[in-house]
Amino acid sequence: MRKSLYFILLIVLIISTSCGAEGEKIEEPEEPIQEVPEDDETEEPEDEEEQEIDPREEALKVIEDLKDKGYIQSNLNGSYIEEDSFNLRPVTVMYDNHPYARWQAGIVMADIVYEFEVEYPFTRYMAVFQDKKPEHIGPVRSARPYYLIHALEYDSIYVHVGGSNDAMAKIKDYYMADVDGLYSGNFWRYYDTGKSIPNNMYTDMENIREAQNFYGYRLNGEFEGYEFNDLTEPINQDYEPVNCIDINIIFNPHYEIDFSYNKDEEIYIRYVNGEKQIDEYYENDVKATNIIVLKTTKRVLDDVGRLAIDSIGQGEGIYITKGQKVDITWEKNSYNTKTFFYYKNGEEIVFNPGQTWIEVTTQDTSINYEEE
Repeated sequence: MRKSLYFILLIVLIISTSCGAEGEKIEEPEEPIQEVPEDDETEEPEDEEEQEIDPREEALKVIEDLKDKGYIQSNLNGSYIEEDSFNLRPVTVMYDNHPYARWQAGIVMADIVYEFEVEYPFTRYMAVFQDKKPEHIGPVRSARPYYLIHALEYDSIYVHVGGSNDAMAKIKDYYMADVDGLYSGNFWRYYDTGKSIPNNMYTDMENIREAQNFYGYRLNGEFEGYEFNDLTEPINQDYEPVNCIDINIIFNPHYEIDFSYNKDEEIYIRYVNGEKQIDEYYENDVKATNIIVLKTTKRVLDDVGRLAIDSIGQGEGIYITKGQKVDITWEKNSYNTKTFFYYKNGEEIVFNPGQTWIEVTTQDTSINYEEE
């Protein structure tokens, strides 16, 4: 139809141009007439290329939104949590790490995890929880005195199953809010994973909080935590960090651990004796955003191999995060005060948000790194 109309207009134009009005010459137009397209649909302009979204900017927007809603940054792991959770009294749990106890349940939900040596050739964990509510926690094992002075840093509910004579005496001396699985009905023997006594005592956070109420322990915490970045940041170049894609810690010929860096996730994956560590209940890889190697000394106290590990005073260490490591110092002035971690220039470390593992090493520990 439009093509026919075009030809009619063209004929009229030719006639008009040739004849015009009486005695008047009509000039031809300067611009040629454009042919009308046959297709009725008007062409739409091509879509503009979508702008790339910066994930860091998006993450910061989410954080600002949480702040506007009254969320507060946790001073145990750097995430943003509700005010009630921020004031909640932390819980510290003694985790069994005997070969017959592996793997552990609920540990991926901890804010901070300490690892110390116990009787040769084993180590034990102490995990710090605040707002998270693991449905399985364990296996839970007995107390040792050098764990107590770190549990006290967080004004925590200290969860254990018995302990050495020295540890049990100090729990009373320090007036600790403890929940002991030998006397509390908030624990159970868990046989489904094939573990047997003494490596199968379990609990959960609901039971721990129930015991906290039963014993009349204060609900809100009174402790000094740590500062965190909003997002994962590299170590400031002024502190002279070096690359670190793997750290290998050999406690003895029978036991060693590795933290291997995953660049895509900006996180370290944990291995025990060459095997990836998995949370028994949640079936997730055990990972760390921050790793602190705290260097100190130990003494063997008796024929059983019980240890005294020096955690009060000051010493050197290493901070590892985001594929880098840097030498640091640590300082703890008394049994119930915070352990401070400093860069070599005396500035306190601001950590990256996420789980932190504190590996307490001694004069017998071998520490190795891989830079690339």
